[in-house]
Amino acid sequence: MAQEQFVSLLFKLFAGQKLNVNEIADEYGVTVRTAQRFLTTIKNAIEDSHLADTFELTRHNRQYALKRANNLSEAQLLVLAKILLASRSLNRSEMNQLVRTLISELPEASSSVLSAAIGNEQLNYREIGEKQDRLAMIWQLQETIQAHRKISFLYMDKEISEQKPVTRVMGQPVAIRHSQYYFFVTVANDATGQFETYRIDWMDQLKILGTRSEFGVFREYQVGEKQIEQAYAYDGHDIQIQFEYYGLPDYVLDRFPKSRVIKTLDKPRRFDFPVTLMEITVEYSLGIKMWLMTQSNILRVLKPQVVVDDVKDWLAAASSLYADDE
Repeated sequence: MAQEQFVSLLFKLFAGQKLNVNEIADEYGVTVRTAQRFLTTIKNAIEDSHLADTFELTRHNRQYALKRANNLSEAQLLVLAKILLASRSLNRSEMNQLVRTLISELPEASSSVLSAAIGNEQLNYREIGEKQDRLAMIWQLQETIQAHRKISFLYMDKEISEQKPVTRVMGQPVAIRHSQYYFFVTVANDATGQFETYRIDWMDQLKILGTRSEFGVFREYQVGEKQIEQAYAYDGHDIQIQFEYYGLPDYVLDRFPKSRVIKTLDKPRRFDFPVTLMEITVEYSLGIKMWLMTQSNILRVLKPQVVVDDVKDWLAAASSLYADDE
């Protein structure tokens, strides 16, 4: 059985589907023995790994399903609920449903503790401006990614202009991610031949096409690498940026894992931290420029020169906004 079929089948099990050996054989064009061997491989892999503490592959009435072996602990559910509510990424209805599901995992005494712990966040929950449901679309996109199907959709890019132009996009979705309150999907765009990232709540009239893409397209885009090299989900080009940093270096190291402190500099401190020479490896984009601006009072870019010039231009433009106040 090919790797993509293995991933697809495993994903179905984690999604809660019940699978029959004969149906697996028919769907993937393999023998019943091969399908059975694949399920046995999954069962053994779970039992031989840390997943055995959480999941077990069970068989009932000739159907296989992935069953949760143990519920999440009270502490784990509390942390998940806090993170979900702080994200503000779903509308109130979908968020409340998620939180209720988490609370239902606990016995009555513990559920009361969890409800009290997050009660204020729930009461004051403020969703992002786009209020439509999006859980179903996110799941539909993920299933499409796993099946290597192409999609088409209308996209309203509200960042371009007040007119909010609508364009038709067609291509292969390759990854879903979350950044700064929003969910995004990256698509290998048929028209441009580039990987392009779109806000899911700005998509409309999503259609799943019959066209399949090459598996290599799916593997080429490494979402894990992108998430640690980008800011605010903006695509860009690889670059290394060096700067003097007058704040706590840990904030940079945590924000960009591909960063390092080169050395401590013998320069006057602006705050109660030594001045450090730091380097970050990122995808240079509008997102990185915005991040640099958030650090502009404790950061001085040294190289490359193109970034130095961009920062100077941005700071000059920002200063001009206050020119009438003088």
